[in-house]
Amino acid sequence: MAEALTIVVSGIHHPVVAAFLQRGMHQQHRFFVPEDELDSGLQKFETECTLFPDALRTLSVLNTSPDVVFTTAEKAQAPQIHSLRGGMNLALVEAKQPHFLSETWTQLILHDLLTIDNPLDNDGGFQEWWQLALGVQEPTLKEEQIAFWCSAGDVAESLLRLIQSEVPLPSPMDVCGRRRWSLADTWQEFNLLVQRTVAGERAKFEATHLKADGGPLVEVQDLNHAVVHRERPNVEPYHDALVMVSGEGWNPRTPLRQSLMLLVAELVHLHGYNSDES
Repeated sequence: MAEALTIVVSGIHHPVVAAFLQRGMHQQHRFFVPEDELDSGLQKFETECTLFPDALRTLSVLNTSPDVVFTTAEKAQAPQIHSLRGGMNLALVEAKQPHFLSETWTQLILHDLLTIDNPLDNDGGFQEWWQLALGVQEPTLKEEQIAFWCSAGDVAESLLRLIQSEVPLPSPMDVCGRRRWSLADTWQEFNLLVQRTVAGERAKFEATHLKADGGPLVEVQDLNHAVVHRERPNVEPYHDALVMVSGEGWNPRTPLRQSLMLLVAELVHLHGYNSDES
């Protein structure tokens, strides 16, 4: 089992930070958050806080230097976080919203994180897709629109390995999924799950909902009519850092369909089953 660490965390409602904190509690790490995040943290992680009563506390009672300071780029600017210096100072930076942080931060640049707020290549987000799927409509997508999806859980798992490092890490490091997905295939998967979910809620299953489906096929590309896609961000520095720390590199394991199922469940919780047009 990895050594238990003292970790200062801020920005706990970011999907990666939340997954990191939740999983880290089960690894016996101790977390300290700013006062204004404590109550929501205790509520959000009620189960874990019951199992591990001392795992989440306010930053004001921290009486030692933390091993790790982990935050989002926005929260890194806050005075109570900016003044801290842990053994590792790690900040999450959204690729589409770059921030310029000092060299004291090891920056992890997130690309194509699969969340309900992802803008989907400036073509609407999953919340817009949710309404389209409920209204039995389809988005207008271009063949060259792609994403290298990664799940918050996979990123959090890898970060919990990375923080065991005792050597300097490269910065910035890019992270995204390893496989390229077209937005068209992503929509097909998403829409299928929405239709199955709605059918289950309304007890109106049809044969198409119950048909076995292994997901999108890996297609052979015609090189004579190859579509020019953006290149995948270079994840090798992140992979190499993880290999150095744990012997295992960046190897995301969560299937796209499983990630989308969790996303659909979140959308149901937020919006219910009613289309805006109904």
